[in-house]
Amino acid sequence: MDHVENAMDHVSPWATAPKLPSTHYVDNRIYTDPVIFEEEREKILAATWRLVCHESELPEPGDYRAKEIAGVPVVILRSEDRSIMAFFNVCPHRGARLVRDERGNAKKGLQCLYHLWTFALDGKCTSITRSKGYDGCSLKKTTLDCALSERKSSAAWCSFA
Repeated sequence: MDHVENAMDHVSPWATAPKLPSTHYVDNRIYTDPVIFEEEREKILAATWRLVCHESELPEPGDYRAKEIAGVPVVILRSEDRSIMAFFNVCPHRGARLVRDERGNAKKGLQCLYHLWTFALDGKCTSITRSKGYDGCSLKKTTLDCALSERKSSAAWCSFA
């Protein structure tokens, strides 16, 4: 019984909030307010390096993993030169998702399901269907937008900073 009483003596100072000025307490809205969450997403989560996969998950050229980082869709893939690249998982034409599965192989490149624009594993546009309808678009100028990617200790990391 003495052991239980001693344990309660240890906890009792924490049973009530300490007498501090109201400015010394954390406003609990930081845990639930969607505006604060969006600001944290933009200023903290999107600006830091995030572990996206282990390089063994991308053993062959064209192997990819689709992730969402800070609310932004990205695709991490093994390129033809065996490097690991990260692209925003959206077609630069209309913003449709390029890959819809969480993982797979895009050996023949990435193709938008909306207008069938096709991109090589290095992000360069290789095909624009009905190109006459897209005056001003050039295969040489059209590429996927890159996110930053880095390999450290067999892990693939991604950032937008």
